Amino acid sequence: MNRVMFFVLTASLLFFAGCGGEKETGNSGKKKEKAAESASAKNEKAAKVVLSESQPPFDGGRLTFSTPKGWVLQSKRDEYVAWFRGPKGAFPHMYVSAEAVAKGVTELTSENAREAVPALGDKKIKFKTHGEKNSWVSYEQKGQSYSLAAIREGRLYIFEIRTAPDDLKQKTKDTLDAILASAKFDEAGTLAAGGESEEGGFFSGLNFGDTSEAEEKEAEPEE
Repeated sequence: MNRVMFFVLTASLLFFAGCGGEKETGNSGKKKEKAAESASAKNEKAAKVVLSESQPPFDGGRLTFSTPKGWVLQSKRDEYVAWFRGPKGAFPHMYVSAEAVAKGVTELTSENAREAVPALGDKKIKFKTHGEKNSWVSYEQKGQSYSLAAIREGRLYIFEIRTAPDDLKQKTKDTLDAILASAKFDEAGTLAAGGESEEGGFFSGLNFGDTSEAEEKEAEPEE
C-alpha cells in the first residue's frame, strides 16, 4: 500500500511540475511577442515623422542628417557642432555635440557609458545595440529633454531635443529617433549636404527591442 501511495504521489508531482514548466514557457513566449510588438510600434512611429530638409555637413564634414520642415539652424556655439530651433523659433530645440574619444573605444557599453558620457550622471539609461558594432544610449530629463548618444567613427555624438518644462511628449522623442535614423557619418569628413559615404544611416533599421533584460537591468541604476 505504501508503495502504491509513493508512486501516485511521485507521478502527481511530476505532472504538476510539467504543467508549471509549460506555463512558464508560455508566459516567456508572450513577453517576447509583446516586446517585439512594442519595438515594431516605436519603429513605425519614427518612420512616420516627415523629415523634409537635408542639412549641410557638420563636424568638419563628418556628419549630416535631415530635419522636419521649418526647423531653423542657429549660430554656431563652441559646445555644439549644430543647434536648431523649431518653426518660428519655438520649441523643440535640438543640440548636437561631438568630441573625440579615447583610442580603441569603438562603442558605448554598459561598462563605459557613464564614464564616456558625463551628462548621464545618475540618470536612468537604456542601452541598446544596432547591428554588430553600433550601440547607443538614450536618457532623458523628465518632462523636458530626451537624448541619444553614440560613438561613431572615433567620435562621441550626442543628440538632445528639448521642450518647454513638463512638455516632453512621445511625438518629440519620435522626432529625434527619426533624425538619428537619417544621420550619415564619415570619419574622412567628405560628406556633402544630404550625401552619403556609406550605405544607409547609422540608425537605419533601428531596432528598439533588442536590449537583453540583463543589459537593461545593468544599465539602469536603482532609484
